[in-house]
Amino acid sequence: MIPSTVAHEVARALRDFLAMGFGPSNAALATVLDDFLAEPENVVKGPYLSIALPPKLAPEGGEPFPEIPLGFAPYRHQRIAHQRLDSAAPHGGRSTVVATGTGSGKTECFLWPILDHCRRHAGEEGVKAILVYPMNALAFDQARRIAKVIHGNPALRGKVSAGLYVGERERLPHTTMGPEHLITDRETLRKRPPHILLTNYKMLDFLMIRPPDARLWRHNQAGALRYLVVDELHTFDGPQGTDLACLIRRLRDRLQVPRQGLVCVGTSATVGAESNRAELRKYVADLFGQPFDEGAILTEESQSIDDVLGSAIIQRHLAPRPSLAEITDPARYPNAETYLKAQHELFFGDAIEGDYQANDWRIALAAKLREHLMFVNLLRTVAEGPLPFVDVVARMRASLPLSAEPAQAQREAVGLLNALCALIAAAREDDGTGGAKPFLRVGLHLWVRELRRMVCRVALPDANESPPEADAEQPAEGQERNPAPAPMLRHSDDLDPEDSPLHLPLVQCRECRVTGWGAVQRSATSKASRDLREFYNRFFSRDMDVRFYFPTQSAEVPPGIAGAAQSLCGACGHLHAGHNVSECTDCGETATVNVFVPESTTSRGNRTVLSRNCPFCHASEALIIVGARASSLLSVVLGQAFASKHNDDAGGSNLDTREDAGAQKVIAFSDNVQDAAHRAGFFSARTWQNSVRAAIAQVIAQNDGIALSDLQQEVPR
Repeated sequence: MIPSTVAHEVARALRDFLAMGFGPSNAALATVLDDFLAEPENVVKGPYLSIALPPKLAPEGGEPFPEIPLGFAPYRHQRIAHQRLDSAAPHGGRSTVVATGTGSGKTECFLWPILDHCRRHAGEEGVKAILVYPMNALAFDQARRIAKVIHGNPALRGKVSAGLYVGERERLPHTTMGPEHLITDRETLRKRPPHILLTNYKMLDFLMIRPPDARLWRHNQAGALRYLVVDELHTFDGPQGTDLACLIRRLRDRLQVPRQGLVCVGTSATVGAESNRAELRKYVADLFGQPFDEGAILTEESQSIDDVLGSAIIQRHLAPRPSLAEITDPARYPNAETYLKAQHELFFGDAIEGDYQANDWRIALAAKLREHLMFVNLLRTVAEGPLPFVDVVARMRASLPLSAEPAQAQREAVGLLNALCALIAAAREDDGTGGAKPFLRVGLHLWVRELRRMVCRVALPDANESPPEADAEQPAEGQERNPAPAPMLRHSDDLDPEDSPLHLPLVQCRECRVTGWGAVQRSATSKASRDLREFYNRFFSRDMDVRFYFPTQSAEVPPGIAGAAQSLCGACGHLHAGHNVSECTDCGETATVNVFVPESTTSRGNRTVLSRNCPFCHASEALIIVGARASSLLSVVLGQAFASKHNDDAGGSNLDTREDAGAQKVIAFSDNVQDAAHRAGFFSARTWQNSVRAAIAQVIAQNDGIALSDLQQEVPR
């Protein structure tokens, strides 16, 4: 993947989606969305660049569990976790929260102590460890990792069993363990309860109350259950946290777990700051129903820049070249592989040796990066945390061999930083097991703001004012002509509801794109209400007090459409009969807008309700509120990320060296189960449409134009 290029593509795709999806067709509001999107941070903020330095390695050597060796050098926090969680250690078996970053090996912190405990007590029946995950996707991912570890170790294979019990059923459930799967057949799990049970908290609740599942616990005498792990601890707050706390207390009572006999583990990448440790300890004590000692919160200590660089000496520099902008432009390359090969040659003066899909050149690349001046400067630039990509470019420019022409120099600086980030993302280090792990983790973070509660100022430029003649009197030099007010789309949360001019939500026909304002105008008044909540409630309940105001310069009612030409005050929302009212009779302001107010009611049975049919093209149920929620915007993000030619991770390539690479690509967190269920189907359907569109665009681009008769043959391929 070329990280910053994909991030910029995603940001551009979001703006294109909104511009193409909601661009008004009527001239009066034609530019309102383009003007809104011209301000970059109205929708997307960033990208922010971060480079996460790896955690510090444990200073002591040796294997903490000789019978099931780690096979890698553990991080410092992993070693401490092993000492705390080892049930056989003199002061082991202590409850712990692993609050370290993404990719820091949180699973390894608790997995090895649990596996070693189960190995030592393999002859004793009963569930000894329960691992609770907030989502099935996480449980499936962890199940593959655990299966691989157990299968690959003779001391565990055939002796320690693990099972996955979630609501999602497989077509052919597994009755035995394998190198890539745990036991998933429910009847098998009931007959022979596993030593380790992976589940989610909803299913664990069912397992406690459903009669058929009672056999799962029949061997769990007092003290048999030793470990309880809750992954992604931060997701269990509010009502869901209360549910889990009550469930844990029922579990303790049902399985006769002594108060201090259960080793509780929580993991999270988003909690654990030094300032809130006491608060976090109280939270987990309340959640698990037992105290956590002073050292229970484990955070990671990152390596310093000097630790990462080691003994490397800076001996590689960028030489000035006249074509830097062209060489570093990803658009010139058909895919990420050819781009990376070109950047490798630019930065290091030699070509990538050997098989591109192998790890050898990637491991060598990490050593080369340590010797490069630009890499060292970049590490020092982002050492204290994420920075806007543009700010990183600005800080790095002085040290780069750039053109003297400012615009060209900016393009070259952006291209070089983009290329360096791509090379860092591709670099690997030997993981000590014959495989490879990422050298450093490059993060490009985008903040996307959903378009909810959007409003547009009720104002239009004066279309009746003729443009100034060439010989007409012009403003004096240094003076600006006062432009007529223009409509502006804004987030309502950014406005002062009392002091700002009148802003109302926009409504649009999804077929013909005619656009106007919407508001509640009670039958006894002639004023449009500013209350957004009231408008939304009444729009969706088809209340007759909802009105639509379409800007127009014609005082004539369009033929065949019931309605009236009126003037709407852009200051107070007062509606006047007729066009071209020069002054509002209610507030005295002159900011009036000519609008057409259609008759928007229809009969449903014996009721008269609001009609959401377009009054102009007559499309049924076509009037919608202009805006885009998170689900729609995230679908665009996913579609673009998967379709990008600069993202070879999307195809499960060897850039990810895990054996299960390509199995899962995206994890989307939701606030609740209902949202997750809705978004799963929504993403699937919407991303499919976006992928087809991307395929069409790629075929056209690759063929430099193509006949329609050939397009339908090429797109499926």
